[in-house]
Amino acid sequence: MGISSPPIDAMALRVTFTEQSAAPFQKAANFYEAMGMARGYLEQHPEGEVWIGSTVTSHRIRGPAGMGFEGWLAEYEKSGGTEPVQLGMTFGEVVSHLGWPDDCSEQMGRSPLSIILRYQPGDVDFHFDQGGRLWLVHRDDLDAPVTILRTA
Repeated sequence: MGISSPPIDAMALRVTFTEQSAAPFQKAANFYEAMGMARGYLEQHPEGEVWIGSTVTSHRIRGPAGMGFEGWLAEYEKSGGTEPVQLGMTFGEVVSHLGWPDDCSEQMGRSPLSIILRYQPGDVDFHFDQGGRLWLVHRDDLDAPVTILRTA
């Protein structure tokens, strides 16, 4: 998903851990790096939490504890239901329910939280707006693309 991004200084993210030692936060150059920091911390501290955000807003991520992406996708294909995924969720809530994404885009546009999380199998993309809120879930199948959820 290598999409070009604005300069690092303008788009740096703040990553804060449950047990922050010296500094109040650490900087990540992009969302991919921030997610890597969060995942590394939460794998070592499963009961912890990480906050990823900008100077404007941040969202909490806890270690995945939900049904997992493959279970969610199987249920969607069987019944058409998308629960527990809902429009307006934060990227942290999606990760909590579906697990760690297989890939994520660099920031898109002016906000470091406007990103896409991609899950496999199935090439399902979860699009987040400038505030880091889910607005579109799209299955990126070349033969039959499907919009699963979309803000009106």
